[in-house]
Amino acid sequence: MSKHLLFVCISVLLLGCNIRYQDVEFKQVDTVIVEHTDDNTIVIDLFLVLHNPNTFGVDLSKADLVLHLNDTEVTHLRQTLDARMKPNANFDLPVRFDVSLDDIEMPKGLVGTLLTTLFNKKVSYTVSGTIKAGKGRIKLPVSIDYSGDLDLT
Repeated sequence: MSKHLLFVCISVLLLGCNIRYQDVEFKQVDTVIVEHTDDNTIVIDLFLVLHNPNTFGVDLSKADLVLHLNDTEVTHLRQTLDARMKPNANFDLPVRFDVSLDDIEMPKGLVGTLLTTLFNKKVSYTVSGTIKAGKGRIKLPVSIDYSGDLDLT
């Protein structure tokens, strides 16, 4: 009898609370850093700014992202995450792309593109994909789709 009463009391209490899960929002890409590590590899570090509008913390579990430079896919990142977002706050998620120049498919007209890039001193980039965010076992995808320019000066 007392177990049933306790269950009913907890159920009523939880139903009375107005707790709804709101999707985590992708805001922007911040602080892009390009490093040249050796003759065939460059490293691109960036921060994805996410916002948690909930009144409780949210866990990030997986990232599946693609990086494009000048409309050419250069690398695909699949990473397991172990991060917790604070309630009602922004979160900077650091992401590192290792780009092997040997793996980049060289399209026709690449010489012209390289010359244009060198003279313009800019490279356009796109980060797209998903990050899984949620509470407990329930994780929902957060869509990432961002384009910007890297200034090479």
